[in-house]
Amino acid sequence: YPGGTDQPATSNLNFVKGGVQANEAVVRMGTGANAGKINLKISRGTARIIVDVVGGLVTDNGAVYTGLTPDRFVDSRSGSGNEGTPAGRKNGATVITLPSSVPANAVGVVLNVTAVDAEAGNSGFIVAYPTGQSQPPTSNVNWRAGMTQANEVIVGIGSNRQVTLEVDGA
Repeated sequence: YPGGTDQPATSNLNFVKGGVQANEAVVRMGTGANAGKINLKISRGTARIIVDVVGGLVTDNGAVYTGLTPDRFVDSRSGSGNEGTPAGRKNGATVITLPSSVPANAVGVVLNVTAVDAEAGNSGFIVAYPTGQSQPPTSNVNWRAGMTQANEVIVGIGSNRQVTLEVDGA
């Protein structure tokens, strides 16, 4: 939450003992004496924390956020949605082409990425990044065997209006 403000009554991340849990949060920066600062608070117990800065939002260049009607455009359980994404568990790179509902001038998208139906005994992660760029060293979704795990992902749009989802451990 913003530096210099009171802790809100809601959480950005919930986790269980022994787990690795990724989450993305958009946080307003503190102002005045707390300019550029954010606060991190663990409500109970202790945990090691990793924070990856993956982008910034600015308001002085006319950039705007455009909300879209939620649209499930990839579902590898059934192979429905995005062309070229057949049914089945994924491992490695899966390139998805964004639907026409994403504005033509968009430079990034907000996605809900879910790992579901992982093979028994496997845990892993998903990294989302703009197609045509190098894979970043940070994960967006982490899961344990038998678990369904979703996370919000904000990612730039790569070449040919595509985003790559790198799956490790499917």
